Amino acid sequence: MTMISIHYPTAVTEGTVTRTPELVDPRGPAFMEDRLRAVCPWSYVRNEDPERIPRVIFEAKCIQSSCHGCEADTSTLPVCSEVYYYASVMRKTGCYENGSYRYARTTQRISAGCSCLRPAGSIVIPVHTGYPEGDRANP
Repeated sequence: MTMISIHYPTAVTEGTVTRTPELVDPRGPAFMEDRLRAVCPWSYVRNEDPERIPRVIFEAKCIQSSCHGCEADTSTLPVCSEVYYYASVMRKTGCYENGSYRYARTTQRISAGCSCLRPAGSIVIPVHTGYPEGDRANP
């Protein structure tokens, strides 16, 4: 069920998780300048889940799909993609008889920023495998 949050007027709630589409920056205005000047600029959205500790996590969302300054064939044109990491969180699993909550440690995938990536299946640039014969510093 989707509903509007009364705490954040533009927030969308899906189940017990609330995500705000607003541009927010939990680290302050100095960091905002850097992430907006990046090849793949991003914004943060607030991910709020009352069943989790920490209750609020800020996740990165790419502002645009194309990378700044990339000019190439459209079939291999790099696109902005979110970069993820996995963090341990505590998830509410139930209650004890005395009324206190029971928690279990789980892993949650969180987007940290955006990076410029080529589409899957595009041309791969070969990696240098060694020195040509006779060019080694130590034979």
